[in-house]
Amino acid sequence: MTIKVVPAAPPNTDELLQTAVENLAALAPTAKTLGGATAEYGKIGLVEAIPIYSVEAETFLRKKSLDGLHPVGWRSLVLSEGGPPAFADVSVATSEKPEFSQLTRGTIVDNLYAAIIFIEDKFGAEGTDVELSILEIPAANRGALWLRNASRSEFVPYVNVGHSGSYMPKIDPNFLETALEELRLIMGDGTDDLKLR
Repeated sequence: MTIKVVPAAPPNTDELLQTAVENLAALAPTAKTLGGATAEYGKIGLVEAIPIYSVEAETFLRKKSLDGLHPVGWRSLVLSEGGPPAFADVSVATSEKPEFSQLTRGTIVDNLYAAIIFIEDKFGAEGTDVELSILEIPAANRGALWLRNASRSEFVPYVNVGHSGSYMPKIDPNFLETALEELRLIMGDGTDDLKLR
Protein backbone atom coordinates (compact mmCIF):
# COMPACT_ATOMS: atom_id res chain seq x y z
CA MET A 1 0.00 0.00 0.00
CA THR A 2 1.09 3.52 -0.66
CA ILE A 3 0.28 6.02 2.05
CA LYS A 4 -0.23 9.39 0.40
CA VAL A 5 -0.40 12.75 2.11
CA VAL A 6 -3.15 14.62 0.27
CA PRO A 7 -3.44 17.49 -0.19
CA ALA A 8 0.23 18.40 -0.12
CA ALA A 9 1.23 21.28 2.10
CA PRO A 10 1.44 24.72 0.47
CA PRO A 11 4.76 25.70 -1.14
CA ASN A 12 7.52 26.70 1.29
CA THR A 13 5.84 24.94 4.26
CA ASP A 14 8.90 22.78 4.93
CA GLU A 15 11.23 25.79 4.85
CA LEU A 16 8.87 27.76 7.09
CA LEU A 17 8.74 24.92 9.63
CA GLN A 18 12.48 24.25 9.48
CA THR A 19 13.32 27.92 10.11
CA ALA A 20 10.80 28.25 12.95
CA VAL A 21 11.95 25.06 14.67
CA GLU A 22 15.64 25.96 14.33
CA ASN A 23 14.97 29.44 15.74
CA LEU A 24 13.06 27.96 18.68
CA ALA A 25 15.84 25.43 19.31
CA ALA A 26 18.39 28.26 19.27
CA LEU A 27 16.37 30.14 21.90
CA ALA A 28 16.15 27.02 24.11
CA PRO A 29 19.05 24.73 23.11
CA THR A 30 18.18 22.25 25.85
CA ALA A 31 14.83 20.74 26.67
CA LYS A 32 13.55 19.26 29.90
CA THR A 33 12.49 15.66 29.63
CA LEU A 34 10.35 13.66 32.05
CA GLY A 35 12.22 13.28 35.31
CA GLY A 36 13.93 16.66 34.91
CA ALA A 37 16.84 15.53 32.70
CA THR A 38 17.92 17.82 29.89
CA ALA A 39 18.54 16.91 26.28
CA GLU A 40 20.69 18.83 23.83
CA TYR A 41 19.26 19.47 20.41
CA GLY A 42 21.32 18.16 17.55
CA LYS A 43 20.43 18.15 13.88
CA ILE A 44 16.71 18.68 13.38
CA GLY A 45 14.68 16.72 10.84
CA LEU A 46 11.06 17.11 9.76
CA VAL A 47 8.65 14.39 8.67
CA GLU A 48 6.39 15.25 5.70
CA ALA A 49 3.62 17.59 6.83
CA ILE A 50 0.21 15.92 7.23
CA PRO A 51 -2.97 17.93 6.52
CA ILE A 52 -5.16 18.73 9.53
CA TYR A 53 -8.95 18.78 9.22
CA SER A 54 -10.99 20.24 12.05
CA VAL A 55 -14.70 19.65 12.67
CA GLU A 56 -16.88 22.26 14.33
CA ALA A 57 -19.27 20.75 16.86
CA GLU A 58 -22.49 22.33 15.56
CA THR A 59 -21.75 21.39 11.96
CA PHE A 60 -20.86 17.81 12.85
CA LEU A 61 -23.99 17.39 14.97
CA ARG A 62 -26.16 18.76 12.17
CA LYS A 63 -24.57 16.94 9.20
CA LYS A 64 -23.26 13.78 10.96
CA SER A 65 -20.78 13.70 8.11
CA LEU A 66 -17.26 14.80 7.25
CA ASP A 67 -18.25 15.95 3.76
CA GLY A 68 -16.90 19.29 2.63
CA LEU A 69 -14.00 19.61 5.07
CA HIS A 70 -10.94 21.61 4.03
CA PRO A 71 -7.48 21.53 5.62
CA VAL A 72 -6.98 24.14 8.34
CA GLY A 73 -3.26 23.49 8.52
CA TRP A 74 -0.49 20.93 8.35
CA ARG A 75 1.43 19.10 11.09
CA SER A 76 4.97 17.79 10.85
CA LEU A 77 6.81 15.61 13.33
CA VAL A 78 10.09 17.18 14.43
CA LEU A 79 12.84 14.72 15.22
CA SER A 80 16.21 15.85 16.53
CA GLU A 81 19.39 14.12 17.61
CA GLY A 82 19.28 14.01 21.39
CA GLY A 83 16.16 16.11 21.78
CA PRO A 84 12.61 15.02 22.58
CA PRO A 85 10.23 14.63 19.62
CA ALA A 86 7.82 17.45 18.89
CA PHE A 87 5.34 18.44 16.25
CA ALA A 88 5.14 21.74 14.49
CA ASP A 89 1.94 23.14 13.01
CA VAL A 90 1.42 25.48 10.12
CA SER A 91 -1.98 27.11 9.80
CA VAL A 92 -3.53 28.57 6.71
CA ALA A 93 -4.87 32.06 7.27
CA THR A 94 -7.59 33.61 5.16
CA SER A 95 -4.87 34.68 2.73
CA GLU A 96 -4.18 30.96 2.09
CA LYS A 97 -0.54 31.72 2.93
CA PRO A 98 0.91 29.29 5.49
CA GLU A 99 1.98 30.68 8.85
CA PHE A 100 3.89 28.95 11.65
CA SER A 101 1.38 28.23 14.41
CA GLN A 102 2.90 26.21 17.25
CA LEU A 103 5.48 23.70 18.42
CA THR A 104 4.17 21.00 20.76
CA ARG A 105 5.96 18.46 22.96
CA GLY A 106 4.72 15.83 25.38
CA THR A 107 2.53 12.76 25.49
CA ILE A 108 0.38 13.82 22.55
CA VAL A 109 3.51 13.92 20.36
CA ASP A 110 4.63 10.49 21.55
CA ASN A 111 1.14 9.19 20.73
CA LEU A 112 1.15 10.72 17.24
CA TYR A 113 4.60 9.25 16.54
CA ALA A 114 3.44 5.80 17.73
CA ALA A 115 0.28 6.06 15.59
CA ILE A 116 2.32 6.88 12.48
CA ILE A 117 4.64 3.92 13.10
CA PHE A 118 1.56 1.70 13.65
CA ILE A 119 0.06 2.80 10.33
CA GLU A 120 3.31 2.23 8.46
CA ASP A 121 3.72 -1.25 10.00
CA LYS A 122 0.09 -2.33 9.66
CA PHE A 123 -0.80 -0.92 6.29
CA GLY A 124 2.57 -0.88 4.53
CA ALA A 125 2.13 -4.49 3.36
CA GLU A 126 -1.35 -4.00 1.89
CA GLY A 127 -1.84 -3.49 -1.81
CA THR A 128 -4.25 -0.55 -1.71
CA ASP A 129 -3.50 3.16 -1.66
CA VAL A 130 -4.84 5.36 1.11
CA GLU A 131 -4.66 9.05 1.92
CA LEU A 132 -3.35 10.07 5.32
CA SER A 133 -4.52 13.13 7.20
CA ILE A 134 -5.36 14.23 10.73
CA LEU A 135 -8.91 14.75 11.95
CA GLU A 136 -9.46 16.89 15.03
CA ILE A 137 -12.74 17.35 16.87
CA PRO A 138 -11.75 20.03 19.41
CA ALA A 139 -15.08 20.27 21.26
CA ALA A 140 -14.87 16.55 22.10
CA ASN A 141 -11.09 16.67 22.72
CA ARG A 142 -10.57 14.02 20.04
CA GLY A 143 -7.94 13.65 17.35
CA ALA A 144 -6.93 10.79 15.08
CA LEU A 145 -4.91 9.86 12.06
CA TRP A 146 -7.43 9.45 9.26
CA LEU A 147 -6.84 6.86 6.53
CA ARG A 148 -9.20 6.91 3.60
CA ASN A 149 -9.82 6.00 -0.01
CA ALA A 150 -12.92 5.25 -2.07
CA SER A 151 -13.68 2.08 -0.09
CA ARG A 152 -12.54 2.83 3.46
CA SER A 153 -12.33 5.50 6.12
CA GLU A 154 -10.46 4.41 9.25
CA PHE A 155 -9.22 6.26 12.31
CA VAL A 156 -6.29 5.71 14.66
CA PRO A 157 -6.96 8.00 17.65
CA TYR A 158 -3.99 9.61 19.42
CA VAL A 159 -5.66 12.40 21.46
CA ASN A 160 -7.53 11.59 24.68
CA VAL A 161 -6.60 7.91 24.57
CA GLY A 162 -5.74 7.06 28.18
CA HIS A 163 -2.95 7.51 30.66
CA SER A 164 0.57 8.58 29.78
CA GLY A 165 2.76 5.65 28.80
CA SER A 166 -0.13 3.24 28.23
CA TYR A 167 -1.02 4.21 24.65
CA MET A 168 -1.27 1.36 22.16
CA PRO A 169 -2.29 2.58 18.69
CA LYS A 170 -5.23 0.81 17.10
CA ILE A 171 -7.97 1.36 14.57
CA ASP A 172 -11.14 2.53 16.27
CA PRO A 173 -14.15 1.57 14.12
CA ASN A 174 -16.39 3.66 16.41
CA PHE A 175 -14.27 6.83 16.51
CA LEU A 176 -16.81 9.07 14.77
CA GLU A 177 -19.82 7.62 16.55
CA THR A 178 -18.13 8.04 19.95
CA ALA A 179 -17.15 11.63 19.17
CA LEU A 180 -20.65 12.39 17.91
CA GLU A 181 -22.19 10.94 21.08
CA GLU A 182 -19.82 13.00 23.25
CA LEU A 183 -20.67 16.15 21.32
CA ARG A 184 -24.37 15.41 21.63
CA LEU A 185 -23.98 15.16 25.40
CA ILE A 186 -21.72 18.23 25.65
CA MET A 187 -23.83 20.42 23.36
CA GLY A 188 -27.19 19.21 24.69
CA ASP A 189 -28.42 17.97 21.31
CA GLY A 190 -31.38 15.64 21.88
CA THR A 191 -30.97 13.72 18.64
CA ASP A 192 -30.94 9.94 18.84
CA ASP A 193 -29.80 9.44 15.25
CA LEU A 194 -26.08 8.66 15.43
CA LYS A 195 -25.78 7.13 11.99
CA LEU A 196 -22.98 8.57 9.87
CA ARG A 197 -22.76 8.74 6.13
